[in-house]
Amino acid sequence: MARLEIFVFSLIALFVSVNCVTSIDVSGDIIDEGVAAGGHVTHEVTISLPSSEKPSNFSVVVSGITMSPEGSPRAIKAEDDDYIYSARSFLTVSPANFLLQSGESQKILLEGDVPSDIGSGTRYAMLQIKSTPISGNESSGGSAAIIGGINLPVIIEIDGTDQIRSGDISELELKKPISPAKQDLSITFENTGNTHFKAMAKADLLDENKEVLTSISTPLTIASVFPGIPRHFSLSIPSDDELKSGKYSINASVCLADETVLASKVLEFEI
Repeated sequence: MARLEIFVFSLIALFVSVNCVTSIDVSGDIIDEGVAAGGHVTHEVTISLPSSEKPSNFSVVVSGITMSPEGSPRAIKAEDDDYIYSARSFLTVSPANFLLQSGESQKILLEGDVPSDIGSGTRYAMLQIKSTPISGNESSGGSAAIIGGINLPVIIEIDGTDQIRSGDISELELKKPISPAKQDLSITFENTGNTHFKAMAKADLLDENKEVLTSISTPLTIASVFPGIPRHFSLSIPSDDELKSGKYSINASVCLADETVLASKVLEFEI
């Protein structure tokens, strides 16, 4: 099975079956295009069914895309897609349905005309590929369940426009009751720019004299933070010694991979 490394996040492809796990090979699966407003997008993907697999019917659709607060991608149906950075509305795929015999391949074409008034930044969609194996009892009225699926993120950077990377910490909270041994910090970050990026969260624990007691950071996100979609970070800040009664503060920040600070916020608390 193809492994995607699309500079946003690695593809997670899940195949569920009562009796087996279906394998689908994909080539041309890095769908990351730079196109000017008014330009034309075209990208070819080849789907191959290994000779070890049963013949299958395939369906392909362009969906909207969103991300969970934890960074998991999710497809959005056309009727529910109101994402302002969506590319779904101007993209089509052909063929949308086809049959593959064991060992066969099929080229599919993703294309579309980028609106001239699309604005700046980056646009996103999801190419969903589903397979239904043809079982031997279909002629007698049996039914086949969908047991294969691949979701390919589609990234279209609008050439000649500013790619803005900015953000804000909308929520900063400590889990209660607050422990003198460690502080469990929750950060909700909003990407206020117009393109995606990978990020990390950092936190400094300070005493009432503003001396740093502990510093901690998260790893860089595997899945990029999409514009306009909140991302949640969690940090557990340990204390070498239990904190004594008094006033403390946490200086939290969210940074790019090069440690450029996008947003910071201070939270004060008492033990």
